[in-house]
Amino acid sequence: INGDSARHIRPASTDLVKKDLQKVTDSWRDYEALLVNNIDTIRDPVTNEVNTTVIKLALEYNKPIVKNSEEVVKLLVAESVVEGEDGSEALLVDICERQLMLVHELNKEVVLVGMGIKPDYYLEKVLSSMQLFIDSHEGILRGATWAGVNALREACILEQMRVVTKDWGAVL
Repeated sequence: INGDSARHIRPASTDLVKKDLQKVTDSWRDYEALLVNNIDTIRDPVTNEVNTTVIKLALEYNKPIVKNSEEVVKLLVAESVVEGEDGSEALLVDICERQLMLVHELNKEVVLVGMGIKPDYYLEKVLSSMQLFIDSHEGILRGATWAGVNALREACILEQMRVVTKDWGAVL
């Protein structure tokens, strides 16, 4: 929220961003406490069965962290437009960050299906996350004119995206 000059982290630029960052921080405290307080109870030491209560609580505690983080990113994109930028670079960074988040979501969803926690629900989430990843990947590569994102032209970035495309193809 206040930044860290030693780590090159700028402070929150507006009161709205500060407010939403505080929500992320508060949500994180609850999530962290749940994980730290239950680290030794995730698996029953005798049966080795997973404590699904803790997993389900973690899933619930994670939701406000994701929601509030997304709000911060939206505000930062909007600020870039207000500051006279066209917002496309900030939006492209947002989409790229979403790709990383989607990979993490997919990993989590697949594990939950495998654990038998709401398997029908999480299998549907897997399929939805996969489609969103594919659509976003195409938008990054070819541009998304509806969102003001131009097609990539820089060779280094295109090479990195080629690697992502190849790795994603191996997953499918």
